Amino acid sequence: MTSFIKYDNIICFMKRVVMGISLIRIVIAVLVLFFYQNIWFLSVILVIAGITDLLDGYLARKFNVASDLGGFIDGISDKVLIFVLAILLFYTREIHIGYLFLFLIRDIYVLVAVTWLYVFKTKDVNVASTSHVMGKISTVFQYIILLLFVFEQIRVGLYLMVLLVIFSVLTIYQYHKRFP
Repeated sequence: MTSFIKYDNIICFMKRVVMGISLIRIVIAVLVLFFYQNIWFLSVILVIAGITDLLDGYLARKFNVASDLGGFIDGISDKVLIFVLAILLFYTREIHIGYLFLFLIRDIYVLVAVTWLYVFKTKDVNVASTSHVMGKISTVFQYIILLLFVFEQIRVGLYLMVLLVIFSVLTIYQYHKRFP
């Protein structure tokens, strides 16, 4: 009986750890608003954000604590941080707003779609498993592009946006195919 209780406590603890790691990205987004002009701070923030993005999903799968709420919070945390960083960097680096729209279109679509699934989901849809490899690749490209913009490598970042747009279209297609 005591081993069952200990196992239950570990699972409960891991759920909180995974959720806390996801929520760190929202705290980071708030910090970015105050320190966005410090290049080194932004680059460290981007690395930490990328690591926490990978870590929370890995731990949730490893300890079998993935949940609809956790997947929803993870997605919201990602979007909040990406939106704040993108808007600040596009504005401070004077990059045309059309590029910002292209940069964020997938996230806007996924945010609306996952929110819809979470709020109005049917019994056969597991919101916690809505992420897809194309989405992960797109997110990696977003972090790389933002890091390039931090170091004012605008031209290289804009070239990579072509790949981001391609993966974004593939991501939207994959989501639409999986959840019509």
